[in-house]
Amino acid sequence: MLCFACQSTIGADDNWCAQCGAAVAKRVDPDSEQRFVTILRADVVDSTGLVADLDPEEAVSRLEPALAAMRGAVRQFGGIVSKELGDGLAAVFGAPIADDNHAPLACHAAIELVRRVAGLGDPGLQVRVGLHSGRVVAYMVASEYSKVYEIGGAAQHLAARLEAAAEPNQVYASEACQKLAEGNVQFEFLGRRQLKGFSEALPIYRVTGATDVSSWRVRRARSVARFVNRLNEIALLRRLAQDAGPNRQTALLIGDPGIGKSRLVHEFVDELTREGWLPFHAECSPNLQGAPFSTLKALMLSILEGTAADTDGLTSLTGIQRSAIDAVLDRPISDPEWGELEPHARGRAISEASCAILESLVVRRRTVILIEDLHWIDRASETVMAALASLQVPGLLVLLTSRPIGIPDWVARCNAEIAALRSLGEDAGREMLDDILGRSANMADLKSRVVLHTASVPLFIEEVCRSLKDRGVLRGHWGDLALARPVGELGIPSSIQGVIAARLDRISKEERSLLQIAAALGPIRQNLCCAM
Repeated sequence: MLCFACQSTIGADDNWCAQCGAAVAKRVDPDSEQRFVTILRADVVDSTGLVADLDPEEAVSRLEPALAAMRGAVRQFGGIVSKELGDGLAAVFGAPIADDNHAPLACHAAIELVRRVAGLGDPGLQVRVGLHSGRVVAYMVASEYSKVYEIGGAAQHLAARLEAAAEPNQVYASEACQKLAEGNVQFEFLGRRQLKGFSEALPIYRVTGATDVSSWRVRRARSVARFVNRLNEIALLRRLAQDAGPNRQTALLIGDPGIGKSRLVHEFVDELTREGWLPFHAECSPNLQGAPFSTLKALMLSILEGTAADTDGLTSLTGIQRSAIDAVLDRPISDPEWGELEPHARGRAISEASCAILESLVVRRRTVILIEDLHWIDRASETVMAALASLQVPGLLVLLTSRPIGIPDWVARCNAEIAALRSLGEDAGREMLDDILGRSANMADLKSRVVLHTASVPLFIEEVCRSLKDRGVLRGHWGDLALARPVGELGIPSSIQGVIAARLDRISKEERSLLQIAAALGPIRQNLCCAM
């Protein structure tokens, strides 16, 4: 062991460093684990110059507003502050609970961090941020006075170097972070730079902005395969659409990320739209869980856009109901009666107005509402969505998608048809690979390996094939690829490591250990063990 302060050697039983007297941090749980995460490092620019002439209490007071803003931004987007450094902090996204959106969330947090510090109105407080996605070893440590979730490995050093290289009020990101967040976040390539401690110049990106587009939209833009199979699920949705009425009008599709929920419901909604149904759509976002009515706002904007030429639904509202919709859409409200309402009465008016608009539309035309990623819905919108899904009107179909965890209780109360989405069958997986790789006979062995390696999960199939193409194993155009060199290991692309980690987090520690042993043994030894 080495002292964190002076790097002197420390004995296993020592509580204090013999050289500098610093307390020794010791692991609480000896079981460390590898995690694929995004690390955020931030600090105040020229903090030494800001506090050089101040006494200790004044120095702390000078920097504390910036540190408080940093903490708030990190926590807003689900990050964990792993270490505070006096004038900055280190934070981790995607641990201790895995999250496949760790890179976009870290980028959003970095942008919010810079915004919050700038909003303090103190020109002397400027920050710089570094972001990097990579593998770390994570564990809990305890000192004399606290416990800390610590991370170790080269990844944290690269995040620190990016932070040091960043200009004031700028966010610099590594190529690994850029690749994972691309589509959700906008970047500017700054070229390759030599960073302290790294032998080669590394590509650096500056974060320029971020949006709240869903994972489905990002993946759809990258998709290279057509929609295949899912005949049973389409038949279920088709039956619900035909019988849409007061008794059963809501369907919930449950499945792990990458299993194909969004692709399925979008394909089906497109079918209904061609048949004359009126479609409305909203996506719940992990970035907006703390923003009241964010999901309802997206739905209202979809309705207003889809019915721009038909204003009967809005003109039939009462004055209070119109003010309620204006409040959801962040429009100015001049009605004094609205200002006098208590929060509970405002929430009820918003729910009643939303139901009234939808009922006025369904009366004239069959309507389908699609709410994606229900597990990320904000609490304020949840109450309204429960009311919309429970409307007793024929001609309305409500489609919901969700991961297995985080399903609201009201889904069961509204008599929803619930279907769990599984992986594609082997035949459907090969059909998807025919679309991606082509039908060349020399691809047969690779297709078999990919189907086995990915368990026919659609996202995994696409990302493994994309990884092979990026590595130069495959060359050509999608749908007509050729082997350029031996395949070797298929590997696990970084884009799906978070998805797999999130699945593993849902099982017990004992089950996870058993899976790790089985993975180390391999299929042949597993069979021998089972035989014994």
